[in-house]
Amino acid sequence: SYSEILLADHYQLLKMRLEVLKEANTDYFISINEFNDFYNDIEFKKYNGECDINKPKVLFSVVINNISESGELSRDNFSFLKTELGYKLLEFAISKSPQE
Repeated sequence: SYSEILLADHYQLLKMRLEVLKEANTDYFISINEFNDFYNDIEFKKYNGECDINKPKVLFSVVINNISESGELSRDNFSFLKTELGYKLLEFAISKSPQE
């Protein structure tokens, strides 16, 4: 599928960008939200494997702030869906590295 190809092509970059969360000086925040109604139960079923409207659907958004030496801010954004099987990467947006 396209998702598997996309992840395979960008796995190392995604891993590198997420690993900065382990560094003490990383500027980031995490927000926890209920699953947006924008994603209907059919979409949820695709990622979670089941569709139960009585269960809350939790979405975790991770935003990592990157500040270049010149002070320019860019952000990496990751959204994860909490499922019974763990967390699934739902979407991401990677900024140009401040070192580039």
